[in-house]
Amino acid sequence: MNKKLLLTIIAALTMTFAKAGSKQDSVSAFRGKNMVKLNLTALPLNTYSGIYERAIGKKIAVGIGYRHMPKGKLPMLSRIESLIDDEETNAHLRNLKMGSYSITPEIKFYFGKDVFRGFYIAPFGRYSVYSLDWPYEYEYEENGATKKENILLKGDVKTMTGGLLFGAQWKLSKRIYLDWFIIGPNAGSVDGTITGTGDLSDPDKRQALDDAIQDLADSDIPFVKIEGETSSTGAKIKFSGPWAGLRGGINLGFRF
Repeated sequence: MNKKLLLTIIAALTMTFAKAGSKQDSVSAFRGKNMVKLNLTALPLNTYSGIYERAIGKKIAVGIGYRHMPKGKLPMLSRIESLIDDEETNAHLRNLKMGSYSITPEIKFYFGKDVFRGFYIAPFGRYSVYSLDWPYEYEYEENGATKKENILLKGDVKTMTGGLLFGAQWKLSKRIYLDWFIIGPNAGSVDGTITGTGDLSDPDKRQALDDAIQDLADSDIPFVKIEGETSSTGAKIKFSGPWAGLRGGINLGFRF
C-alpha cells in the first residue's frame, strides 16, 4: 500500500467518524464491557497490532496490547538513513534484518458520554523485544590486498518504556468503533547483546573487525550506546542506554 492510498483511507475514515460524532446516536445502546481492536495503519509496515480492552468503570477501561513484526528489513529505512550522516553505517543497516514483539498494558480515562467514547488519556508501559540478524561486513588486509569478510551477529535487544497516550474514540455502529491514537510519547531504556562466531585467529582480521565495530560505536545512531569486543572465536556487540518511542495510528474496534 503506497503513502497516497494510505493517506486517502485515513482522510476518508476521519470524515466518516467526524460526521458520526456530530449526529445523535441512531442505534440502540449497547453496554458490552469488552472490546478488541486492530491497528489498521500498522499493516502497511508489515506489523500486526491488536488490543484487548475492558471497561472497569463508567469512564475507565484497562487494556493490553500485543504487536508483532515478522523478521525483515528495517521499517522506514530511508527515514533512518536520513537521520544518520554516515554512508558506511547506513550500508551496515541495510543488511540488518529485524523482527520484534511488544506487550503494552494501559489504563484509559475517557472524557466522553461514557466508557469507550470521546477523548481519552492513557498512561501505559511497553516491553519490547527486537530479534536481530546482522551479516556484518568488514574489510581487512592480507598479503597487500584488501579483502571483505562477513560475520553473522544474532541476538535480542530489549526495551522497557513508559508513556502517555492521547487519543479519541468514536462509535460508528452498535458494536463498531474507531480509535485514533493521536500521539503517545514514551521513554525508557534499552539493553541487549548480539554475538557472532567465526575464525578471528588472524590478528589482522581481528583488528579490522575491532576497528569496524568501533566505527559503529562512534556513529550517530540515535539514543543507543554501542560497545563491542572481539576474541579469536567471534565478536560481541552490546546495546544500552536511553530509549524513546512514539505510538500512533488508527484502530478498528469491535465491542462485545
